[in-house]
Amino acid sequence: MKSLLMIIPISLVPVAVVFVWFKAAKVPLGVRWFMLSLAAGIAALGLSAFLQYLFYIYIQIEHTMFIIFVRTALVEELGRFVVCLLIFAITRRVAHNDFVDMRFAAAVGLVSALAFAGLESAWYIVDAPEGALLRSFAVLLHAACGARTAAAAAAVKLQPARAFPKLIQSTAIHGFYNYFITVPGFFSFFAPVVALAAFIPQAISI
Repeated sequence: MKSLLMIIPISLVPVAVVFVWFKAAKVPLGVRWFMLSLAAGIAALGLSAFLQYLFYIYIQIEHTMFIIFVRTALVEELGRFVVCLLIFAITRRVAHNDFVDMRFAAAVGLVSALAFAGLESAWYIVDAPEGALLRSFAVLLHAACGARTAAAAAAVKLQPARAFPKLIQSTAIHGFYNYFITVPGFFSFFAPVVALAAFIPQAISI
């Protein structure tokens, strides 16, 4: 537990970096929304863990591809999707406006994913310190997927035809990253490539 408490602040360093980046780039996400987004990430992590527990108990399929793409990637993205869907629904009701800007939604998703990934990475690093380098790329992966999933949640109300493909896209990217980190040897180096290829265009769009 002591090791975990020491690693968590280090794992959350990307949060500070993104806060400065958003301020410099004038991303439309104020301090309150930034903090709410972090809280959303923690909520999504809790929801995803609960859903994974239900899968483990009631759907005992041990096939590797099912575990990677469904029980891990899909469930984690669904956790993010549900939390963002709820936040945007409340925002629309409070603002009396059906529209949620996609840049704003992606920013919320990216920040929430940083909280999600920071806490998850801290847990994994305590358990397996030798995987610290790959976990740093996992933060980029989660940020990229979180932004896409949040955009999918924002599109549900007015552009539902765009929501499902975005969710599938983030799940596929997440799944391929997870697949490559489970492959021993040379192919594990494709995982950072997937993370960077997903993150860079998403960061530029925000």
